[in-house]
Amino acid sequence: MSVTLSAIDRMIGQIDRLHSVPAVAQKILGLIREPDFNLAEVAACLEHDPALSARVLGLVNSSRYSPASRVTSIRQAAALLGQRTLKLVTLSFSLIDAFSRGAHRQLFQDYWKRALTTATVAQRLAVRTKQSCRDEAYSAGLVADLGILALAHALGEHYVQLYSQFVHGPELVAAEVGAIGFDHAELGARLLERWGLPAQVISAVAGHHRPAADCDPMITVVHAGWLMSEALWTPNSPHVSAARDFLNERCGVGLDDFIELALACRNDINESADAFGISLSEQVNSEQLIDEARRLSFAAAFDATSELDSLADVAATTSSTTSLPDAV
Repeated sequence: MSVTLSAIDRMIGQIDRLHSVPAVAQKILGLIREPDFNLAEVAACLEHDPALSARVLGLVNSSRYSPASRVTSIRQAAALLGQRTLKLVTLSFSLIDAFSRGAHRQLFQDYWKRALTTATVAQRLAVRTKQSCRDEAYSAGLVADLGILALAHALGEHYVQLYSQFVHGPELVAAEVGAIGFDHAELGARLLERWGLPAQVISAVAGHHRPAADCDPMITVVHAGWLMSEALWTPNSPHVSAARDFLNERCGVGLDDFIELALACRNDINESADAFGISLSEQVNSEQLIDEARRLSFAAAFDATSELDSLADVAATTSSTTSLPDAV
């Protein structure tokens, strides 16, 4: 085992001593591991956790699933979700709840703003690129920054101060590695591995800040979701340009599609926040992002035109100076 993994596992051991994932989640996981699990038992178990039940119902009744009529029964919700998605939802919400209890208010707000945005974008891009993992993409987006909650849970104010001093992304990751030897993405991935989430989700969480050029499509859409979350929630964010370029190059999202995605994000985030009982301290400013994206696109088009004009001038000058002399 590498030194980094040893350090992460020691941290997880410390977290386990402080707090474990709720017993309801553990019981549900035990029930749905079997292919022929009893849905009535799962529903009865879910009903013992009102907060988890409310979030499951909120998710099923959202536009993501668009049921023909409102679902009010946990048993019906579990049947609609199916075994795979039920496991993802149960684990994701339970882990988030476990590590967000007593969390610093600003850190908690930041977490949910990023989580809802990253999940929304990742799922929409998974559908757009015809991947068969839209539920996994959504769950990966929700828990991509779980390691931040876990570090705050384990290290308290020491980590909150470090978190508040650095911009989320490569700067924060570097600061975490310097201070504790690993970053929140590595810790989050190890926690998810421990709790049995799918390998694709674990890889996406581990790599969502550092996607390789040939990475799994799931990592691509979750990284794109994170970039969009920074671009949408941070005024004058430098990530707008990065988000536009990445989504264009890796996901085939042009300017019009980018604008459509930004507008959809606003609606999805508000709907999800209501469904999950999350009160966000501010609203996403998609108009500002759209204006900046347009400005960047126009600037890039102008630069490209200017470069073509310059090349044409050079070509014309070269042609005139290298032409053959008139025959005598």
